[in-house]
Amino acid sequence: MDITPVSSFNSLPLARRLGGLALLLALAQPAMAVNVVYDGSCANAPDRLAVANAVARATTWSNDAYNLVNNNEQALRNNPPSPYLTWFGTFEQGRYQRVRSVLDGVRFKLSSNSTLTAYCRANPAVPCNNPGYVAATNARVRGDFDVWFCNAFFALPANVGFDTQAGSVLHEMTHSIGNTEDIPGGYGPANAANLATNTPARAVDNADNYEFFVEQLYD
Repeated sequence: MDITPVSSFNSLPLARRLGGLALLLALAQPAMAVNVVYDGSCANAPDRLAVANAVARATTWSNDAYNLVNNNEQALRNNPPSPYLTWFGTFEQGRYQRVRSVLDGVRFKLSSNSTLTAYCRANPAVPCNNPGYVAATNARVRGDFDVWFCNAFFALPANVGFDTQAGSVLHEMTHSIGNTEDIPGGYGPANAANLATNTPARAVDNADNYEFFVEQLYD
C-alpha cells in the first residue's frame, strides 16, 4: 500500500496496509507464546478465534522463515530458484543480513512474553477509517503492543495463498519490529516481486515482500 506513517494514539507512527532448492526447514504446528488480550471491540467469539489463530500461525511462520534464511546462507549465495530469490532478489550480504534481522526480530517478538492487545472491526475509527485497510500497529515498539484488526482482515483467507490473516499479522510485525515500509509501487504480489527483481534494496524494506515470502513457504 502507498501510505505514509500517521500519528497513533501514543504519538508513534502507525503502519497501515490494504486489503529447486533443498533448504533446512522443519515445519512446525501453530503455536503461540505472545499473550493476546482483547479490547471490548473483540466481543465476537469468531473474531477472537480468527485473531488468535492468525497470531499463532504468524509465530510459527516467522520461526520457520528465520530458520530457513539463517541456516541456508551458503546455498542462497548461489541464487537458485527459491522464495528468497523471488521476494528479496539476488544475494547480497547486506540485504541478506537485513532480511535475517527483520525475521529474527519478528519471531523473537511473537515468541516473547509481551502482551498484544487486539482491537477488532474498529471502522470507521482511526486507524481503520478506510474500508480497504486490513490491520495496523505502532511502528518501532518495544514491549507490549497494540494491533488493530479492521473489517477487511476478517474477510481474508486464514492461511492459504497470498494476503492471508496470518500473513497480515507478520506484515504488521515487520513494521513494528523491523521498521519496514509500505513502499509506493511495491504493494501486492506482482509489484513486490518486481521490486525484488529490479530494486532489491527496496524489496528488503517492503513489508509485503516479507509477507509474501513467508506465505509462499506455506502455500
